[in-house]
Amino acid sequence: MTMTDAWYDLLSCAHYLGYHTVDAMSYEFDEAQPFTLVTSNKKEAEEIRQTLGGPPRAAVWVIEGRHGSKGVTYLLREVFHPTTVRLADGQDAPGARKKFHYRLEGQGTEFGEAFDLQRFGWFPAFLADNGNFGFGLRVLRDQDVKDVFIELARPFYEKA
Repeated sequence: MTMTDAWYDLLSCAHYLGYHTVDAMSYEFDEAQPFTLVTSNKKEAEEIRQTLGGPPRAAVWVIEGRHGSKGVTYLLREVFHPTTVRLADGQDAPGARKKFHYRLEGQGTEFGEAFDLQRFGWFPAFLADNGNFGFGLRVLRDQDVKDVFIELARPFYEKA
């Protein structure tokens, strides 16, 4: 199978986790602008800012936590390459429960609701290791999980 250039960009990037939940943001994931993320994590935002200006060198995998009657469903919703990191303002996350200091914007690939992460046996440990995603933007340190994310994304990068 032939892959797009964007596929090879994804393989060569530093990988980060982002998280979106209505409880923190006050709006649904589908109401947010695609390929954007607000964060208060200065270290990671600055690391990503240092990669801008050339080929994509950072990829942010965004997980949505969706609360329902049976608990929280965790969906891998998109991956994007930040092209801009700037200071956030009040319009970047209207109604959010906390103040966010940075806004990342970029280009990427949407997965819709195809990837429910709870079907993977490793997910409970991954969730715990990442503080139930309460840390906000952070480096994706688990190589095995990164490999699964990349394989899930593969069909979205195949040339027709």
